Amino acid sequence: MGNLILFLVTFSIAYLFYIIFVVTRKKNKKFNPKKLKMEENYLISKYNLNMKKINYKKFLLLIYFCNSIIMGLTVVIIGIFDRIFYQLLVAPVILIPLILLTYSLIGNYYVKKGYVKNV
Repeated sequence: MGNLILFLVTFSIAYLFYIIFVVTRKKNKKFNPKKLKMEENYLISKYNLNMKKINYKKFLLLIYFCNSIIMGLTVVIIGIFDRIFYQLLVAPVILIPLILLTYSLIGNYYVKKGYVKNV
């Protein structure tokens, strides 16, 4: 039960910070290809997404929702270990597969919806 509460608190705080400081900023209202964040650039280039068809704000919300889940899961899993040395060793092993998995799910979602560039 304690792990579930820890996950929910971490997820909520991370998602609220993302919404307040990233998504609702005036700079992020419209898609600007010159000011892409790393997550956006990865998804657009790997899955050849057509950003003219995608609602940019919903795109950001989905990315940061997944990032918040990744943070919550990572905090819960590394919380199992007592020593900080083990936590630092395990964190990248957990983070990298979670990031790749969730971003592939997001990319495949947009590909199935037909939001790809016609080459």
